[in-house]
Amino acid sequence: MPALDVRGGNFIMIDGIRNWIGDVASGKIKDAHIALTQEQATVFKRQLDEAVSKNALLTKRVRELESENQELKAKLAAIDENEEIDDQAYRILEALFNNGPCAELPRLAASFHLSEGEAEYFLDELRGRDFIDKRPVVFGGGGMVPVTACILSAGRAFVMKRRSKT
Repeated sequence: MPALDVRGGNFIMIDGIRNWIGDVASGKIKDAHIALTQEQATVFKRQLDEAVSKNALLTKRVRELESENQELKAKLAAIDENEEIDDQAYRILEALFNNGPCAELPRLAASFHLSEGEAEYFLDELRGRDFIDKRPVVFGGGGMVPVTACILSAGRAFVMKRRSKT
């Protein structure tokens, strides 16, 4: 064992104490760092789980929209471009296209000088081709007009295709 130099020994002892204190302090800092890292990992895991969940919902919605799009394309393809509809039915469809998406049966009948029964006949033809839909309209007082024809996307497409031919 080397001879103890009091001054040197004190420095060695002080250095030892500093190292020991440094190790203890370093351990606490490491523990705090590990705790912080675990907390961050928990937050990131939660955020990742939320993102994965949202992604799954969005992926499902995309599939639904793609399916709906395919169905609409099939409906449009099924419409024979050369197949004609009654001229009066087409005029009613075109009026819905030009003047707003929906119109009440009595107004349509009057506009085309038809009885409501005749107008309903032409609406049935359009509805059978999925060009229109019948919907009730609710007014502020809660009253309803039971028959309202509303043009659908296939109806708009038919009008546009027929216009492009002329």
